[in-house]
Amino acid sequence: MWRGRPREPPLLPDTGEATPELLDRLSAERDRIDSRIGDLVNARDRLGTVMAAAVNR
Repeated sequence: MWRGRPREPPLLPDTGEATPELLDRLSAERDRIDSRIGDLVNARDRLGTVMAAAVNR
C-alpha cells in the first residue's frame, strides 16, 4: 500500500551544519514555493474580478 512520498534524508546532517548543496536545494525550493504562491494569488485575484463582475450585472 502506498503511504505518500518516499522518505528523504534529513535536511541537516548529523553535524548540524548545512552543506552548500543543501543550501542550494533549500533556496530552489523556497523559490519554487514563492512562484506557486504568486500563481495562486493571481488566480484568486482573477476569480475575485469574475465574481465582482457577476454581482454587478
